[in-house]
Amino acid sequence: TRVSYFRFPVFTHRIVMFASGATRATRAASRTYATAASGLNKKTLIEAVASETGESKALVGRVLTATLDAVSASVQKGDKVALSGFGTFSRKNRAARAGRNPQTGAALKIPAANYPSFSASS
Repeated sequence: TRVSYFRFPVFTHRIVMFASGATRATRAASRTYATAASGLNKKTLIEAVASETGESKALVGRVLTATLDAVSASVQKGDKVALSGFGTFSRKNRAARAGRNPQTGAALKIPAANYPSFSASS
């Protein structure tokens, strides 16, 4: 039985695995899914895509890195990057403002800055 770790919390996934008479190897694999369910980082994303597509982790890693580099470069130029069904990356401006040094209380000027923004699609 294939259970998607994106849809089930860790404890539900383990109950399904053990209730279905999973083998020792499958139980060991559930530890990987438990890590991914608690937070998806670049490594676990590469592993998930590689197992879903059947491609090597090295190839998936290169494709993911190239994709993130392209998105980052576009946002740095000021372009919006819209991924249908996922969200929109954009660059926003933060205006200059006055601030205070918390140790001395001295007034200081905080310069304007650009920062990346992400808006999830609905």
